[in-house]
Formats: sequence, structure tokens, C-alpha cells
Amino acid sequence: GFTVAHLGIDVQVRAEVEGECAGSIALPIRMLESFMAGADGEHLTITRAPDDSVAHLSCGDYTARIIPLSADDAPGLLVPKKDGKDYSEIHTAEGVLSWLLTLTLPFISTEETRYYPNGVALECDGETLRAVATDGRRLGTRSAKLPAPAPVFSESIIVPRVTVLGVKLLAPEREVTFALDRGGGCIVFSFPDI
Repeated sequence: GFTVAHLGIDVQVRAEVEGECAGSIALPIRMLESFMAGADGEHLTITRAPDDSVAHLSCGDYTARIIPLSADDAPGLLVPKKDGKDYSEIHTAEGVLSWLLTLTLPFISTEETRYYPNGVALECDGETLRAVATDGRRLGTRSAKLPAPAPVFSESIIVPRVTVLGVKLLAPEREVTFALDRGGGCIVFSFPDI
């Protein structure tokens, strides 16, 4: 297998995929999305000769040539360090995180001038995980018991809206583990294959 990743400035998604791979390549996400929307095959093939400046994509009867980006220029995020004093890890049972986010998602503010309510606040008292969102007029909250004792959050962790949408999409019917490093300001959501 190999790793497919979306590397953004503030959000990264990595997944292990079955297939064969040699080397690495970075493609503009919008161009790849457009290609895949028109693709009609079951297998995607991406090739690039060492002396070629263009990547060749094929999937069924659909082919394209895309100028790749430099894989070395992709942004990187800090990953929580397990040995750090600010490190915490919480395990949720199958479907719990999705259940928490389903109610709170409609209450996330979309107003860009006040960025702090533009996400879901996660709170943990050691036994219960709570998700809270507000747009300044309405508030949605939901909580669930954790399967095992967890670290207590001294303050809420606000997960940005774009991350909440991605996690909700990936989390249904899955166990989710998330690790956070308060010192590095980073949270990592892990699913069985993502």
C-alpha cells in the first residue's frame, strides 16, 4: 500500500490505500478532484518519468496531464509528542464522536469576524466527553460517557469547523482516538485506516 495525503496549512488528512507506489508526487487538489469527478474506471494510474515535467493520469477511458507541485514544499504540521507534558489521548467507542458532532454542527457560527465560535468546543471531565457549539444566539451541546478513564481538560479545546466537517464525514460507525498537545496547539484524530 501507500499513503495518500491532503496537506493544508491548518488541516492534514492521511490515509493508507491499497496499491503499488514508487516515489512521491504532489498534485493540486482541485485539479485532482476535477479529474476524479470525470473518471470512469476502477483503478487510477499516475506516472511521471524522471525527465518529464508533467504527470500522466489515467482512469478507465479518462486521461489527463497535470503539472505536479514539489512534494518537498508541502506544508507540515506538528504532531503531538507522547512524551510531552501537555500530551493527552482519548479513545471513543464506535460512532460516539459522530453522534456528538451531529447535534452540534448546525450551531457552529459562520461569521468570520469572530473566529472563536467557528468550531466545536470539546470538554472532558475524565469520564464524559462533551461537544459544545454556538453561533452567539443558539447553543447546541451533547455529551457521552467514555469507555475508559481519560485525561481531564482544564479548558475547552476548540476544533475548527473545517476539521469538524472532515471528522464527521470520516467518523460514522468508527472508533476514534484523538491525541492533543496543548503546548503545540495540535489535535490529531485517528480512525482505523485514516
